[in-house]
Amino acid sequence: MKKNLFIVRLDSFFTETSGDVVGKGEFSITVSNEGEEHQYPLEGYIRLGKNETFAPRPYPTICTGTIESDQKVILHVKVTEHDLKEDDIFIDSEFSIHTEFFEQNVEIVGTTHQCKLSLNILIENIEIAL
Repeated sequence: MKKNLFIVRLDSFFTETSGDVVGKGEFSITVSNEGEEHQYPLEGYIRLGKNETFAPRPYPTICTGTIESDQKVILHVKVTEHDLKEDDIFIDSEFSIHTEFFEQNVEIVGTTHQCKLSLNILIENIEIAL
């Protein structure tokens, strides 16, 4: 059976504000696929101040999954800035992956905070033995 493997990789995250009154904010990125949550980083946080960009190289993989040919998958993405009392949600959005392109770039802009998350998606044909 032929399917496609999708790989969601982090390109960059930019924020105009740290989300904290003083110092750098502590951010994490969560991508959900069919009820499974994948968080980046696995331990700790991405620490960013005002007008800073996090752009790790090589691209870290956030999640992977399979998709049928000529189908699409809808992924939910959330960027959270962690605080002692109450966390701030910088991005809470969905996007879809299509199999017609083997590489896709997705940019998601925050609605309540000035920020931008850039993801790189790879699609690879795979053979699954039954």
